[in-house]
Amino acid sequence: LGLSVVANLVTEMGGRLTILDNAEPGTCIEVLLPESDLVPDAAPHEEGALGGSDRILLVDDEIEVVTTCRKLLERLGYNVDAYTDPVAAVEAYEADPERYDLVMTDFVMPNMNGEEVCRAIRAQGADCPIVICTAYRPGTLNQNTLKPLRILDKPVDPNQLSRVVRAMLDAGQEPGA
Repeated sequence: LGLSVVANLVTEMGGRLTILDNAEPGTCIEVLLPESDLVPDAAPHEEGALGGSDRILLVDDEIEVVTTCRKLLERLGYNVDAYTDPVAAVEAYEADPERYDLVMTDFVMPNMNGEEVCRAIRAQGADCPIVICTAYRPGTLNQNTLKPLRILDKPVDPNQLSRVVRAMLDAGQEPGA
């Protein structure tokens, strides 16, 4: 079903889709689209995106999510240490808590969930901001005991993520914050 939808879209755009027979395992699909004279607008993630040079600890058990989020944050200028193992991420934080200005974590992960990651960070006496990016909104999470904390729903809009990260970092730098 997915390939037929793609084939219809390519055909509607005046393009061509070819399935190439390969001697090696796997399938190669070639999509050819006509060239356009239109100049694209600025990408939505570039409009209003905010960045910085702060250090972020990123934790998500899905390698694709970690890779994508890391690239986005690094393009905004942040220094990112990314982990797919929450236990290893917490160990890295415990080894040098002053290294990180913000922690960003998924909620549902094996071995240690996002709430446990947050509690381990707070057990270090740290008040660095935490952002939980999750497709699952935990009803039992007591956000008041983990402040400063923000929860963002996946999929996260890159522009929104940049604004939330910057706002959380800036709030932590205010006198008396």
